[in-house]
Amino acid sequence: MDAKTNVLNLYKDADLKECYKLNFKNASGVISDALLNTEWNHSFRYLVENINHPFDPALSLSKVNPIHLRMALLELSALGLSLNQNSKQAYISTEYSTSGKLLPKLIIGYRGMQELIFRTKKIKNFAVQLVRDGDNFTWFGATEAPIFSSTLNNVDKAIIAGFVKFEFWDGCIFCVSMTGIELNTIADEQVKKQIDMYGNADNCLYAGAWRSLMLTICLRRFAFKEIESFLRQRDIVLYSTNELSVSTDDDLLLDFERQLNEKVS
Repeated sequence: MDAKTNVLNLYKDADLKECYKLNFKNASGVISDALLNTEWNHSFRYLVENINHPFDPALSLSKVNPIHLRMALLELSALGLSLNQNSKQAYISTEYSTSGKLLPKLIIGYRGMQELIFRTKKIKNFAVQLVRDGDNFTWFGATEAPIFSSTLNNVDKAIIAGFVKFEFWDGCIFCVSMTGIELNTIADEQVKKQIDMYGNADNCLYAGAWRSLMLTICLRRFAFKEIESFLRQRDIVLYSTNELSVSTDDDLLLDFERQLNEKVS
């Protein structure tokens, strides 16, 4: 049975559809049956359009056991995040288990992280900022907002740090930061991986004009992990860490984001 037939059989699975819709409804608060059906359709459109890996056929979703795809869809629905390719909330890629089995891997996109954060109704807003050479920046630690100001003259200067400030409705402030060395090391490693795998960095967003945007996304992912831990100390759970891992520099996610941005543009 070919991969698209397997996906079609999952789509026709009435029990799976009802479980998916119920999970999504409970997690997201969406109550419209029409909208729940739309999210169900988005998920399968995503699977069909991404059934083959763009660079390595061995990592394609078409190679994954349909039972594991079913489980991945149920885990995704339990988060209440959309696979609508314009939403950038979530992605499904693949990874090898320790036993060498190819399995689906759920990845929360940066907009999905934002959705989960605001869904707690505890956080009023958050700001993500790269700090460049020449900016006015003073860091006071995790519980006090930093001083920051910049000018247009510094836009193209070297990145020396990055920070995210979360403001809670109760007035609490929580901040996280990364050094310029940490951020640029991530970028350089991604460029190297692309060159090692494909002989060039033509498709690597970290190598071109999108580098700053991708570092901002990396900063968001790092901050998401930190705020998730901070919220757990307050008995607030964003998602079950036993079921889902969040990558900070996943190659497949960056490939998907690049392709989706191309489609949108």
